Amino acid sequence: MKPWVKQKYEWPNSFKSGEMSVEGQPRCGRPSMNRNDENVENVRQALLEDRRRTTDESSEITGVSWSSC
Repeated sequence: MKPWVKQKYEWPNSFKSGEMSVEGQPRCGRPSMNRNDENVENVRQALLEDRRRTTDESSEITGVSWSSC
């Protein structure tokens, strides 16, 4: 089911129960730890040193996950 279809059915029920916000609620699970100022700066510096580095190399050098690089 597409996300907007699910919301189409969930929002009226939320409004009926008194919830008036359409903003997302906090979710359980592990928060992202890779996206912080220090890691962003480390990746940026690694790329400035050698712009031909691959994502794999940047990940190894900085210790930041591949998907965050």
